[in-house]
Amino acid sequence: MKGSVIALIVLGTVAALSVSVLVGALRSGGAGSTAPEDQEDRMTSIVVAARELAAGTIIDGDAVATQQLKVRDAPEGSLRDPVQAVGKVISTAMVKGQVFITTNFASEGSGLHLAAALPEGMRAVAISLTSASALRGLLYPGCIVDVLWTPSARRNERLVSKLLLERVNVLGIEDRTIVSSRDHEDPKPRSGRSRMVTLMLNIAQAKQLHAAIGQGSISLVLRHPLDNTEVAVIEVPDEQAKPDPQPAADTFTTEVINGTSRVGVTYINGQHGWRRQL
Repeated sequence: MKGSVIALIVLGTVAALSVSVLVGALRSGGAGSTAPEDQEDRMTSIVVAARELAAGTIIDGDAVATQQLKVRDAPEGSLRDPVQAVGKVISTAMVKGQVFITTNFASEGSGLHLAAALPEGMRAVAISLTSASALRGLLYPGCIVDVLWTPSARRNERLVSKLLLERVNVLGIEDRTIVSSRDHEDPKPRSGRSRMVTLMLNIAQAKQLHAAIGQGSISLVLRHPLDNTEVAVIEVPDEQAKPDPQPAADTFTTEVINGTSRVGVTYINGQHGWRRQL
């Protein structure tokens, strides 16, 4: 009997202590909680432009800075860490101190994003090729190719392909480019479908390619990216810049006798018929 009473006393003491601890914890938590108004007043770090930036600029570490603002004053969509901006392309010009927000950036894989990735002096040139000429299933954005040109067939002339350009970078196939996030695998198109391939060329190469397309067909040859072997390339004359050759005129020469005088006269058959050549 005495033991039972002692046990009940011990259990009661333990229960009382537990309740005390629980109440103290609840009070402590209530005292440390922050009202929503207090959260809005606390300071936070946001990312701003460190200098004036033109549209199409690729953001690097020197283009960004941080600034402290109250949470309530931070624009919607603003960035909190410079890492979120570095490497992206801005679609609109920005002034120094302007806050970076998510809508400032060009979408990944867009034309502006690709243009910003072009080295100075280089151009993106798109050409339409048959599936076979474009190495269906083998090309991928970033690969290196040689460009072959087969002149249009002339009468009794054998077709011979010639090397037009070599070590050309492929920027994209259809809507997949070197700046897009899609897999580099080249899905096989439907039979007979042409493919749009975008190449990186300088102005002189672009002119050569344009002249060649107008005088024959183009195909691509995939090469090892580390292969630096050089082969002599050809110059394609731009036939569109040449005047149309004039056909040789029909002529005949005769002699006019007037008394004792003999004069040689030449007649030419031109656009308006026969006339005397002066």
